[in-house]
Amino acid sequence: MLGLVERLPDIHEGAGKWIRALEEETMGKLLAVGDLKALLARLLGMARMEEVLMKSGLQAAVNTPYLDGASFDQFRPAMWRTLREDYPTKIDPKSLKGEEVGDTVNPANYLHRQLKRWKLETGRNPEGDELMTTLFRTSIVEAMPPPVRSRLEDVVGLNSKTHREFCDHVIHAVEKYRKEEQKLKDQEKETQRKLTQLQLGELTKKQCDITEGSSVNLTCRSNANPPVDRYAWHQIAGARSWSKGPMQNISFPSIQALHGGQYYCTMWNPLEQEISTTVY
Repeated sequence: MLGLVERLPDIHEGAGKWIRALEEETMGKLLAVGDLKALLARLLGMARMEEVLMKSGLQAAVNTPYLDGASFDQFRPAMWRTLREDYPTKIDPKSLKGEEVGDTVNPANYLHRQLKRWKLETGRNPEGDELMTTLFRTSIVEAMPPPVRSRLEDVVGLNSKTHREFCDHVIHAVEKYRKEEQKLKDQEKETQRKLTQLQLGELTKKQCDITEGSSVNLTCRSNANPPVDRYAWHQIAGARSWSKGPMQNISFPSIQALHGGQYYCTMWNPLEQEISTTVY
């Protein structure tokens, strides 16, 4: 019994949590009235324990072992009701702060999980009375990303709507936000791809006639993310390729006629491959 008492939460913080913990600890075990008397006496003291027994209809168990061996099951509902009335759950605002919905969590599942969490923390149905409903829904709205929060705050009478209507508004706002975010990401990716394509083709080249014997350097550049880690140069006319490697430059110390033609480079990062425009 001593070990059990230490494992249970403080009943003064709320009998609901205490009862749930006791039920879990004693699952599959047969409890007798005497077991509860001993447990409550240790937690509350003899006088308070007897008051609880009286209020629960167990007058015959006060100051006598008469019912100590009787099964507790038949008295369980009345006892739990008494304890919940006498030791209501103390609500900790910090523990009830809304959790973020995340980027991939199904919003319907999120709402179900939050509702269940509130029931466990408060021992009450968050949609059971006006005050709890307002607190619960406010915590949900405040936990949303700013665009979703703004959209929900613009809904007239959101807290007075039915639970189903409230959930529908939240789900719709989250899904709309995610679609808009994905669209922006796709647009940014396409813009980056085009920019990278241009920058891949931004090769260092001379803007004057190149004569035989002069030196030329060609350079691939990219702002790709993740960074490029492999390069390869190709000569179209001569059907030549230079192997892939970490060097982004190709150098010709002494230009000859065979070096003439079009060149382009291929670049790789861990995610994709890009090909530059050609230079002459």
